[in-house]
Amino acid sequence: MSNLSPLPPPDRQCTAICSRGRGGPDGRCTAWALPDADLCYAHSGKGHLGAPPDERRCTAHSKNRENTGQRCPNWAMKGQTVCLRHGGGNARSRKAAARRIAEATLNEQANKLLVKLGAQPCDNPLTALAERAGVELAYFRALANEVNGLYERDEIRYTDAKGSEQLRSEVVMFERAASRLDSLLNGIAKLNIDSRLVVIEEEKARLFMEAVQAGLASIGVVGEQAAQVKAVMAQKLRAVT
Repeated sequence: MSNLSPLPPPDRQCTAICSRGRGGPDGRCTAWALPDADLCYAHSGKGHLGAPPDERRCTAHSKNRENTGQRCPNWAMKGQTVCLRHGGGNARSRKAAARRIAEATLNEQANKLLVKLGAQPCDNPLTALAERAGVELAYFRALANEVNGLYERDEIRYTDAKGSEQLRSEVVMFERAASRLDSLLNGIAKLNIDSRLVVIEEEKARLFMEAVQAGLASIGVVGEQAAQVKAVMAQKLRAVT
């Protein structure tokens, strides 16, 4: 392209918006667009990172004269929905992105663990709720251990690149976990879950004993013999419980 001028005409100029002030006066990329395309080599997917997929593309819309109203073609910053030029570089956005990335990492680890354990059907909602409370309690304790370590090392807060003091994402996650656990335990207390579980187990035992009695009767074991069998089985069931 040695015969081309340094700056292409607007109709042949790449429509991407450059970050860090690398574009022209309006922020638009100053490179030539590829033939029959709106983007240059670097922004078309044939160089550098390539064109972003829709879920990683900046959601902001351009406001310059050449590209008014069109969606920004740049990559959104990690953990954000916008690129550096459209607000991804400010302190609040970076803080929120760091929190989202930390949460996504924990969620990914949890999902991998779920795959290993396998999903089982919920036959008893009350038991499942009690197990859920156990999981939330273990998660809360794990985060509490992390936060205690931060306190001991005096690392609860940190200073970002712009000199602003920020609270670490572990502390925010710990506070959320504590709130979730409180709500769950309060709900279980209102349900009187222990008493309900006892009633359920007693009903199971009653139905089981009725089935045993019907089975004994079907083979002619009745009266005192049947009563002895039921007494022995009841004793064994209590021992197991």
